[in-house]
Amino acid sequence: LGNNGFYTGVPGDPALYTAVNRSTAIVTITQIQVTDSNGNPASGWTLVTGDAESTDANQESLTFTTGSSGPKLNLLPNSPTSPIGNACPDSQGNGGGDVTGLGTQTVKCWAGVSTDKTGTLMLGAQEPSSLTVTMVAGGLQAMFLGVLLPS
Repeated sequence: LGNNGFYTGVPGDPALYTAVNRSTAIVTITQIQVTDSNGNPASGWTLVTGDAESTDANQESLTFTTGSSGPKLNLLPNSPTSPIGNACPDSQGNGGGDVTGLGTQTVKCWAGVSTDKTGTLMLGAQEPSSLTVTMVAGGLQAMFLGVLLPS
């Protein structure tokens, strides 16, 4: 996931990509459920999503939403010292990224400048029933999806 060798060793093709340069793709996943081996609804799980490819200048962005009544999207930090690195670099060069909506149902990451990435935006939502991701690509853009199970 990401560029420059971050999160290596993920088998298969873990990302959903835009198919055409300079395009917009909207991925909507509905009726999300996690069940145990007997088909009973599981609880305590978190849907995990984020940026699976660099978000660069040229108007690239990712917008994640769980809907107006869905659970809030919270940041899953890359590390204690760098929550997203410069995954959504801001145009002012502050290094923190242009990310809005953390802790709400809609989070947007966009890039004001291009730079070598030092991390990726990762989000989690508790047991959402749906997720919509809008990927605006200057070149290509990608997102990932996973489930974090309680221990």
